[in-house]
Amino acid sequence: MNKFKYVAFLATALVVLAACAPNAPDSAADVAAIKADGQVWYDLYNAGDADGVAALYAEDGVVMAPGAPAAVGRASIRDYIASDIANSKAAGLTSKGDEVTDGAAEGNMAWIRGSFSVIDSSGTTVDTGKYLTVYRRTNGQWQIIRDIWNSEIPLPGVTATSYSTTIGNDAVIADPQHYTVEFENDKVRIVRIKYGPGEKSVMHTHGPNAAIFLTTNAVRMTLPDGSSAEVTGEAGHTQWTDAEEHLPENLSDDPLEVVLVEVKE
Repeated sequence: MNKFKYVAFLATALVVLAACAPNAPDSAADVAAIKADGQVWYDLYNAGDADGVAALYAEDGVVMAPGAPAAVGRASIRDYIASDIANSKAAGLTSKGDEVTDGAAEGNMAWIRGSFSVIDSSGTTVDTGKYLTVYRRTNGQWQIIRDIWNSEIPLPGVTATSYSTTIGNDAVIADPQHYTVEFENDKVRIVRIKYGPGEKSVMHTHGPNAAIFLTTNAVRMTLPDGSSAEVTGEAGHTQWTDAEEHLPENLSDDPLEVVLVEVKE
């Protein structure tokens, strides 16, 4: 083959290969399609179609909704959605998607982030929130594989004290496993503290407080500077403590329980 024929052959081959090559993914079009699917979610939900909503998820999808355990797998997701729809209908609530803040797609993976509103029967917005949804393309179809959302309205009973708001992580917010609110008004907050044997918290804050020990305790208190001290107390003991930041660890083989009355400044 002379060089001119070879060049012509090579050029023809390149044209054929280019024609056969798959088109590059259109990321903008993918994100637009996913945004449209997001609105379909709300349409099906408000129509009471739990099966339709569940069909938007992959078989191995996971929903992480507020106030509920993770729903893993399409069947579990369907059960959660059906229950949530029933609760919303009983309360006369509907949901709508608001702004899709941003999103991206690359290959067979994509995500979007946005906000939503919950509206009562009078048309009043009673809740707002945000979500993050991750998609995977399977056999040409985008399906949700991870979905998480939460409300922007603070949970009742987890209001931080003035000290905690300005200084650090409030105990009830930082460690709800061990700290729960029993009562709260504009003057005090009563917090129940429960630790299992050997359990440990995270660094957190308390406002000025009076503690009532319901059990005998042996605790290691670690301070932000890394220093620590062991503290013991008998059941029925009471004490006053100024605002503080610490990380407690129950050193006992028995449960520990304390009632803390925090004074708001």
